[in-house]
Amino acid sequence: MKSALAITALMCALWGSCALADPALPSMTDTLVTPELPVAPDTLAVRSVPVAPAKKPAKASDRSDKVPHRIPMVAMALSGVFPGGGQLYTQKYYRAVIFAGAIGYFGYGYYREDKAMNREVNLANSAESDADFMLHQNNYYAHYDNRRTFQWWGVGALLFSMIDAYIDAHMFKFDERAEPAITLRATPTSLALSAKF
Repeated sequence: MKSALAITALMCALWGSCALADPALPSMTDTLVTPELPVAPDTLAVRSVPVAPAKKPAKASDRSDKVPHRIPMVAMALSGVFPGGGQLYTQKYYRAVIFAGAIGYFGYGYYREDKAMNREVNLANSAESDADFMLHQNNYYAHYDNRRTFQWWGVGALLFSMIDAYIDAHMFKFDERAEPAITLRATPTSLALSAKF
């Protein structure tokens, strides 16, 4: 009896291993079908939670939120009120010093010539002879011409400073790689302008 059970168990084991090794025989997993159970109307169905769409990556050329800006009209107004103020606003410190120095020089020249004109007027009024009067009158007109020259140069430097600040505000933190780098090369025998694209 024990030998018959052992033989039967051995035959079942061999038959099962042959069924697994033979691809022509259908496997148990191929024959199993999961039945679809109808959902009762009074039961709650599990719903999937909608997933928010992924944000599109920002384009490499769109750097408007990362690049700091300067307002051109503010830069121009600062240059008009304070010499070199627009250049300080756009972080052009060397230009700020140059414009402030130039406008200050022309302003001081205007003030000096204006004082000289007033002095010549007082001297002409107190002149005792016609020769002294004519001398002081000629000096007055010379100082008047010098004062007007300083005035026009000062106004020109101020306007140029305002225009420069306006352009600098537009070009503030501009990507240098997008524009050619222009350099001036000077040697003892030549002067050349080179551009790197």
